[in-house]
Amino acid sequence: MQRIHGLVIRADVALPGIAPTNASGPDVVLELVDRLPAPIPTNTRYRAGAPDDVGARVEVLDDARGHTAFRYGDGTAFDVEHHTRPARIRAVVAPGQTLEDLTAYLYGPVLGFVLRAWGRLALHASCVRVDDGADLLAGEPGAGKSTTAAALATRGHAVLSDDLTTLSLDDGTPVAWPAFDHLRLWPSCEPLVLDDASRLERITPSWEKRRFPLAGDAFASAPSPVRAIVVLRERREDARALVRTLAPARAVVTLATLTYANYLLDAPMRACELMQLGALVRAVPILAVTPPTGRDGLALLCDAIVRAAGEHAPVHT
Repeated sequence: MQRIHGLVIRADVALPGIAPTNASGPDVVLELVDRLPAPIPTNTRYRAGAPDDVGARVEVLDDARGHTAFRYGDGTAFDVEHHTRPARIRAVVAPGQTLEDLTAYLYGPVLGFVLRAWGRLALHASCVRVDDGADLLAGEPGAGKSTTAAALATRGHAVLSDDLTTLSLDDGTPVAWPAFDHLRLWPSCEPLVLDDASRLERITPSWEKRRFPLAGDAFASAPSPVRAIVVLRERREDARALVRTLAPARAVVTLATLTYANYLLDAPMRACELMQLGALVRAVPILAVTPPTGRDGLALLCDAIVRAAGEHAPVHT
């Protein structure tokens, strides 16, 4: 069995990039199959892209047979039974694609949906351990979460997760859970982080993103208490990387737009989320920064994040 996002997974294949575990039982059982039946929809949770748009087409449907169906334009498909414990997921690898392609969906929206359906808080954020705590880098797509995490990794800070960070709030102290042992960077971001911009390989032949490996201690495979959440605003050439603290009400509203897979939530899930966000902003500081552009700007941003997170770190008792 293996663990990701705090979930123990039992699969009929070894899943790439995630740590093994000796846990006694799974939270999720994954089975790879050759095909899945067409959904019998009772509710559409999400639909995007034209029917013939392989790159953008996606449908997420509640099915009359008791599961939620994820259907992607490239042929990747999942049926997710999240009302059971363990959850059961049946998955189809699209023709011509690899297990790595499948896990791009599995580790993100599919498991993100399971987490949210079970009332667990997940943010659209990467997470890096600095000193004795975890700093989340939250933001909209393109905000530079993965790039900033990679830059901090080159400075010796271990990375817990990329793009999706799961949090537990069981005893009032937010704890971040590890994901997988690499970061996913667009080719245009490589020169911002690496001297040799041609060093990174594609994650899969069908996907432009590059694998930034987190070897050895560069990947934090154990959960870590959260000491701050940093919201990355839209990059601006003349920005000075000044970090400010968001007031609690503003922080809740901001984070509500940055929770993971929030487009799949129903009303009860949203109500649970707002309660969790209220507890989160009472427990740790929520900071915001406008990053400068370019490689020098990224260095300034990293300096500002490490300094501000240390200044605002809560005292856990």
